Amino acid sequence: MKYLTTTGKIVSGPSPCQVLEALKDSSPYYTGLSLEMYKSSLQRQMLLFYGEYIDDRDPELIVEQLEAAGVLLRLE
Repeated sequence: MKYLTTTGKIVSGPSPCQVLEALKDSSPYYTGLSLEMYKSSLQRQMLLFYGEYIDDRDPELIVEQLEAAGVLLRLE
């Protein structure tokens, strides 16, 4: 799984969970946060900046929702 972010970074991983980890680690602000804390922060950001509520319980669902909102573009 390989994605392009809105900031032009490429994140990838063999599973949705690892894609989220790569997305989290792509920003120095989030490095060191737990995945659970990152998912909560991501949920707030999506609501604040995009007006989109994302369900943060399942990594696969999160990645699908980020794709649907245009935050991630799947490359492969």
